[in-house]
Amino acid sequence: MTSNHPQGKVAAALAVFTLTVGLSAYAQTHVTLPPMLPTSMTAGLIDPAGKVPAINGVPGSQVTNLDVSFPLALLAHGNRYVYSITVQDNSYTGSCTVSYALTQVQNSKKVTLDSAKITTFKTAPPDIWLWVATGKAIPNSPGLATLTGSFKCGTTTSSIKSTVLLQ
Repeated sequence: MTSNHPQGKVAAALAVFTLTVGLSAYAQTHVTLPPMLPTSMTAGLIDPAGKVPAINGVPGSQVTNLDVSFPLALLAHGNRYVYSITVQDNSYTGSCTVSYALTQVQNSKKVTLDSAKITTFKTAPPDIWLWVATGKAIPNSPGLATLTGSFKCGTTTSSIKSTVLLQ
């Protein structure tokens, strides 16, 4: 969603331009795309009404749509969050496993604060998937952390990362 403010429109246009440039690099170098292309990894508030997340939750929409709680970058210790991971199947047919991990570097060591295998599923192109999981309470470990969504399909693993700040 873009705002009516001129800066909001510029930011949206830049985001689209960046995506186009990033994908065109694959076309120019003839690199084979991964069989599963992760598209997002977010942490959001848990909906007490149970209406979110939803696929095609906007009645009358002319496109496939996704309704998730607004992605948060600041996570408070003691709270639980719902992690949403999306992926598009580019060229894989078979079984995959999806998982997430919340990690942080502490004293020069990578520490896993929360992680889980969400499920194993069968896919084929051009499937598009949303997987969600409710995580454990965020530990009292202030600082930057990395939220990673991973898909293991056959011998290939694809992942997407998001930086969050724990407070």
